[in-house]
Amino acid sequence: MHVPRMPFAYALILWLLFLLPSAPAASSGAQRAPGLRAMAASGSAVGQRRVFLPVVPVIHPFRLDLIGQTGGAMNALAVTDRFLYAGIGPRLAIFSLASAGKPLLVGLSEVLPGVVQAVAVHGAYAYVGLANAWAQVVDIRQPSRPRVLAAIPGLNAARLAVTSRYLIGGDRDLIVLDLARPDAPREVGRYLAWAHFDEGGLTDLHVFGAMVYAETPWGTLIIDISVPTVPQLERYVPDWRCCLAVDQGYAYVRNFARPAVAVWRLDDPAAPLEVARIDACRYPADAVVDRRRLYLVCLGNDWEQLGAQLSVIDISDPVRPFLRSALPLNEFGIAMASLSGRILHIVGDRGLTLVDLRQADKPRELRPVDTLTDITRLAAVGRQVFAADNTGRRLWKIDVTDPARPFVDDVAALPGPASRVLASDTAAYVAGEVQRVGGRSVTPGGYLSAFGLSRSGMFTELGRLTGILPPQDIALMGDVIYALSNDYEAREIRIIDVSRAEEPRPVSGFANDDQSYYTTLAIDGGTLIVSSRRDWMGLKIFDINDPLHPVARGRLPIQNPRNAVVRGDTAYVGTRERVIAVDLSDLDHPRILGEQAAGAGETDSRMVLDGPLLYRASSCLAVDDLSDPARPVQIYGQYLSGMLYGQCLSGRVRDVAVLDGDVLVAAGDAGLIVLRPARP
Repeated sequence: MHVPRMPFAYALILWLLFLLPSAPAASSGAQRAPGLRAMAASGSAVGQRRVFLPVVPVIHPFRLDLIGQTGGAMNALAVTDRFLYAGIGPRLAIFSLASAGKPLLVGLSEVLPGVVQAVAVHGAYAYVGLANAWAQVVDIRQPSRPRVLAAIPGLNAARLAVTSRYLIGGDRDLIVLDLARPDAPREVGRYLAWAHFDEGGLTDLHVFGAMVYAETPWGTLIIDISVPTVPQLERYVPDWRCCLAVDQGYAYVRNFARPAVAVWRLDDPAAPLEVARIDACRYPADAVVDRRRLYLVCLGNDWEQLGAQLSVIDISDPVRPFLRSALPLNEFGIAMASLSGRILHIVGDRGLTLVDLRQADKPRELRPVDTLTDITRLAAVGRQVFAADNTGRRLWKIDVTDPARPFVDDVAALPGPASRVLASDTAAYVAGEVQRVGGRSVTPGGYLSAFGLSRSGMFTELGRLTGILPPQDIALMGDVIYALSNDYEAREIRIIDVSRAEEPRPVSGFANDDQSYYTTLAIDGGTLIVSSRRDWMGLKIFDINDPLHPVARGRLPIQNPRNAVVRGDTAYVGTRERVIAVDLSDLDHPRILGEQAAGAGETDSRMVLDGPLLYRASSCLAVDDLSDPARPVQIYGQYLSGMLYGQCLSGRVRDVAVLDGDVLVAAGDAGLIVLRPARP
């Protein structure tokens, strides 16, 4: 009788399980307290012995499957008479403008191969430029159901411009595409723009007649496309970065090296002549011309003003422009502005901001369209995710009960940008700094806020602690939060009682005895790890079996520690270049077990443990196999595999968390990405 053979991989698993003990021997060092989940399960905790299940080795190859996504950075905008087209992370969103001042989201594309960087609309089609991927052709004849038709081979477009006959775009090269078949643009000409700059790419494009004004980090290329098959460079203008706007034979040009906007006269489009300068804006982001007014969106007029501003410039005589009025905007980073009727639409970190221009010299900011944008920090408990956006001014509550369809359940305002978010079964905790917003003074300093459901069932801020140094990191143990702060004059760890979310209160703390620069906290059971660098580099280890009275134990020199996680008797420390495993079985004498090169970039954003896997958020999402705790092995990352159509997570990954049910969430430019580890 034939007996089927057991696959080698499964035989190997069974053999390793047979060799592994059911529980490790007791450690020779200080007794360890159980982790938070064990504490919750047992009802108490401190001083009990931990029991570890054997770790099942990860079987290669390993991959992460994308199963859901929502939100993301808003970097692109195009407006027609009836609709507004905007990039939201890796999707094209379509808003109806039927009701002036109240855009209504009517359609959303599928997840595209990268974060949307540019949008150009031509008839029934939208051309979407992506980060690190080919541009896409999207059929928009049914706005409620935008449909991706095809990719445009070779067109990696950070910026796009469209004429009646041609699509112009590119990143390193300027590419001219014929729109004779608008559903299948065909390349007819190319100019090697990359030869004019060492790094970066084309950052903006404007067309005036047969001339393309291509902005680079170092200046402007003026390229003649009168013969589309052979684009020719007419002139290179160093320093000045064209163009914010082109209208009526004039171009309005920015220069980040000097706080000014230049006015160019384009009598000869190949040889612009500077005729005036506008000093109303230090950091110009974008501009729109309408009815002899230049609406100039600025990123602040001085170092103290962190918010944005809309400057209204009278250009009845472009040679003698002058400021008519200014409006502070509740924004920080601006991507693009466009006009529809008398409403100015601005996309940026805040999402979609609207400005009423019916009184041209008295612009009025309307209620913004709240959109989940670029996420910097997140935390998860169960199937709920709490995410702070790029400006740190809003906390989003996202339901991931169905991982394929995450949706925003609620949103609350934050006192200021968030440096860290934590979550428990009863509340979400946000630490950060209150700063000046839009030129309006707010009391400076740090804060720790607790968010949850009020008695009326609303998601809101329940309590806030102020008057503390801005926390750079926080760690939670039961009803105690440890808040790490750095300041020029004081560096400390504050211990805060959060047993009542409505009244977080400091109960004790300890200053940094050697004034080294703290970077992060990590906690598990009865051990607190503090990473510090500069004056003293390495790990500081504290026994917190009594949470209110930490006891300093050992130290371990490690250069440039950026992040750390702890599980049982092992800590994993991320530095700029590598991941280091540290043995904590003796808290007074920690020692290095092993290390590996970081591989997928700096480990400076966040690290989380899940079974035998270590997830590292940085310029990419990297995964390490910890089956052998002393020998971390990277099995997934920027140089090993891809995520969105062969690319690493589109945009920078800033935070990562593990949900119940073997689901991972990552946050960054692409919004909230929901992933599931796929094991053979």
